[in-house]
Amino acid sequence: MRRIRRNIIKHLKNLRRELAASGLAFALLAGCGGGGAGAGMPSHALPSVGGNGTLSLALQVPSPSLQANRRSPKYVSPDTQYIGISYLSGVNQTFTPAQIEAPQVSFGVSSPSVCALQSNGYRFCSVAVSLAPGTYTVGITTWAAPPTSGTFAASSELSQTTLPSEVVTSGISANLGSAASINASLDAIPAGLAVAPLPSQTHVISSGTTYDIIGMSPVDFLAEPIDAAGNIIIGQGAPSVSLAPDSAHDTAVTPNTGNANEFSVQVVAWNSSPLSLTATATPPSGSGLAPQSAALSVQPVQELWDSNAGGNAGGLYGFALLPANSSFAPPSTGSGTTLSAIPADALPASSFGEIFADSLGNIWLFDSYAGYFEEYPPAGAAQAPTVSTPLIELNPSGIFASDSQAGAADAAGNVWVDDQATNNLYEFTPAQHGNSPVSLIGLQSLFPGFSTITLAAIAPPSVSTFANDPVIIAGSIGSPSTVSFLTPPYSSPTTTAISGLPSTDIDHVAFDQLGRLWVAYTSNSTLGLYSISSTGAATAIASPLQTSASCPIVGNTGNNGFYQIMISYNNTLWVTPGFGNNPICEYALNGSALSFTGNTLQLYTTGGYPSYMGTAITP
Repeated sequence: MRRIRRNIIKHLKNLRRELAASGLAFALLAGCGGGGAGAGMPSHALPSVGGNGTLSLALQVPSPSLQANRRSPKYVSPDTQYIGISYLSGVNQTFTPAQIEAPQVSFGVSSPSVCALQSNGYRFCSVAVSLAPGTYTVGITTWAAPPTSGTFAASSELSQTTLPSEVVTSGISANLGSAASINASLDAIPAGLAVAPLPSQTHVISSGTTYDIIGMSPVDFLAEPIDAAGNIIIGQGAPSVSLAPDSAHDTAVTPNTGNANEFSVQVVAWNSSPLSLTATATPPSGSGLAPQSAALSVQPVQELWDSNAGGNAGGLYGFALLPANSSFAPPSTGSGTTLSAIPADALPASSFGEIFADSLGNIWLFDSYAGYFEEYPPAGAAQAPTVSTPLIELNPSGIFASDSQAGAADAAGNVWVDDQATNNLYEFTPAQHGNSPVSLIGLQSLFPGFSTITLAAIAPPSVSTFANDPVIIAGSIGSPSTVSFLTPPYSSPTTTAISGLPSTDIDHVAFDQLGRLWVAYTSNSTLGLYSISSTGAATAIASPLQTSASCPIVGNTGNNGFYQIMISYNNTLWVTPGFGNNPICEYALNGSALSFTGNTLQLYTTGGYPSYMGTAITP
């Protein structure tokens, strides 16, 4: 409870103050001709209905200055101005909104003859109603504003309760406020909601009325109901609160079991427009009021991950691709030779090779020393160095040799990795990560005569004919390469070569959101962009682009080449240079031509820049 209150004070300062719950007692006092008034109840509140029993109410309104640490099951706002009593003959009767808004008895808490000011700042209010013997349904409501011509506005309703069966019997007293009797409670009425993230979270940024969520790390939000006076409603007596994901289900919402008003929000798919989640506060039954809703607007921001080797910056790092000057680039610090992007996540470690992300946002990276793939959850790197152990080390039964370095994931969450020492390709379903593969494909027999056979990508759903099919690059140093789809059944797969690509060394390929194929050529350090037909034929969309001299690409042997390429959500291409202290660079289709956007990513630490080995983007 202390943590909840601290978070609210930090993030909802514009709200007036917390609400307090106060003591509340009801009494049914029987007597002749309304004799219950002799028990100290003010006689001016005794309407004559020809009865001989008395319905009595005693209520405390808390002082606004003393309510911060008070909690109880009875909710009375410190801004209560009026109290109303409604009653209907019979058991479990239902009040209409009009009956609640025009109660038979109402009084202002500022009246000293009804509500006496106590030494602790509370006001103790007492009133009695004379009723005929019988059973009644009784409603008690508090209001933040006076009535107009005997009718209160629903918008000023603060709290309410309904007692379904209260018996008035002549000659018998029943004190419902005693320890041995019924203890009635008031439930708070929400007039709106305030939704804000918990403090000290690195993956959420306030942007006006929208919150940017970086990558697929869960972000915690508080959804707090507010009463008609602008107070936050906390504790027992508060309405139930829920948070629903956006209509496209690009977000997932998980309630916090320890706090009913706290929810974890995770972006599971990128969307170019802000996503609207709906927070709802449901008033108590019998209030006659509809649930109150508020929108939570979140904008997915992709996170570019890179693996580095060497230097003081070796490890795994994630960077937010935030909009800046109509382009998308991480925030940075420094300039010139010390320009450094600011990571949102960091996992310093040993040397890593290629990396990829699966549909859940888990980052898979190849540990070039250990010879296996490691899986890290979306928020795992953010907690480094305390969380530095991978979820899974994908090396079941020692099937991978240290040469394994290529992997990819399909839309269903299946993970594909190849072993370049044996030219075998393995498929693991989400349930089998870390266990035996569901598919094993021998690539050498499918691509005879080639010295290098590598898993390059998985076709996205937008490439309908070949959706979720592995894409293989087969080639030999200094010789033309081929790019092919592998189609199921994978027990006996078939290959479909992508025709129409230039006859040159192909280093990497990647598909964008539109199903277009980007190709990186090693021999002349150029990039190409192609559409792919249903038969696997490639058609050039733009002329190949020589990579920019201001963003050079240098390979392992000193020759031009690429290490890994990856597509961002706005269909631009980020290129990892591999060896050498060159930055990661962004390229895009500008009209009918490919061009360098000018956006670069470079991580500088004492001792210089690392060698960028691999890149992945989530979600």
